[in-house]
Amino acid sequence: MFVDLPFRDLTGTTTAAHIHCCTSTAFTGTAPIAVPFPDFPLDVHAGTYSNAIPLGEAASYTPAFMTAHGGTVQGAESALIDAINANEAYVNIHTTAFPDGEIRGWLVAAPPVPEAAEWSMLAVGLAGLMWMSRKRPAA
Repeated sequence: MFVDLPFRDLTGTTTAAHIHCCTSTAFTGTAPIAVPFPDFPLDVHAGTYSNAIPLGEAASYTPAFMTAHGGTVQGAESALIDAINANEAYVNIHTTAFPDGEIRGWLVAAPPVPEAAEWSMLAVGLAGLMWMSRKRPAA
């Protein structure tokens, strides 16, 4: 999973950031920490965090999250992906002014990107419509 997280204008300075998972209802509630953000910039009011987090590695998850989801990497990864798809996971940036979190952003799965074959079918369909709508000479 690639994380690209710009932030600015924080009231306090950053103390931690991570993904929380899994709430019981989409876009509401709180959840325990699932994925910590290593090397997140600390003691700043603004910045950017960009990092690739390998979801297939145990070190990417907190021990409590792993235990809660079968004790395996596969269980933790599956739970996290299911929660993102169900809008039940969020990113939280904690600061000195707001120790429980100053910024919360819900993770929402991106819509699927069309495959090359789908684009080709669309092009053929549009070409067919254009061919059918061409002007025919009067008889």
